Amino acid sequence: MTHVDHTLEYFAVVANGLHWARNVLHTDGHSSDSRRQRMRDEWEMHVGYTYLTVVAAVDHVKSGKDTSFAEDADVLARLSQLRAQQAHLAKATFTKDKPARLEYQALLEEHIDGAVPILLEIEKLAERGVSLSMVSLPMLIDNAHRMELPVEQPEPYTDLSVAVLKWYAQVKKIAAFWATRVSIHKSKIRKVLYEHLWQTLRYSFLYLTGEVKRSQSIRDNATKHMQSVSDALDDNRVN
Repeated sequence: MTHVDHTLEYFAVVANGLHWARNVLHTDGHSSDSRRQRMRDEWEMHVGYTYLTVVAAVDHVKSGKDTSFAEDADVLARLSQLRAQQAHLAKATFTKDKPARLEYQALLEEHIDGAVPILLEIEKLAERGVSLSMVSLPMLIDNAHRMELPVEQPEPYTDLSVAVLKWYAQVKKIAAFWATRVSIHKSKIRKVLYEHLWQTLRYSFLYLTGEVKRSQSIRDNATKHMQSVSDALDDNRVN
């Protein structure tokens, strides 16, 4: 399947729907409909561009090229699209509060940049001929959820584990940002954002191991999840 096919297939299948995040965050649906829909649309684009970036990076790694995916024109174009989209997401979320918009945009860009080292570690393992099927993803994520050093992952997987851990640590800053702006406890916000990272890693690893259909299914769930999180945050704003 080409990148164009992935794009068309992705944007054709995402449907509206509620996720367990609604129950966690206790949203009741009273925000501005126009802003709400813009935010939902931008989160759909966020997940879509993230997935297409992962596809481009993994396809490069699997191609066996001598260069790193970080030098691949297609991957760089996808990353550029993804980073640019963060500005649109921040603007849709904070249309009038420029300081909040810029702070949120910076956090979102940091979130994107934090995922790149994970892909780089995967690439290093592939170059060494290490089987990624040996990586215990549930254990990796469980450690990240608890913010513990994943020492259970021995060499050569330690660096990958640490990259994942750092990515989870960064999302705590996004949760803290939102905790001052909504009537939801920071721990609950962090919980649903952790789920976003978990789903992103799941569809990435599934695509990497050739389980494309399952990967696409998790990606679609990830879109619905973040749209529900977006609804809940918008519904519970205090400033």
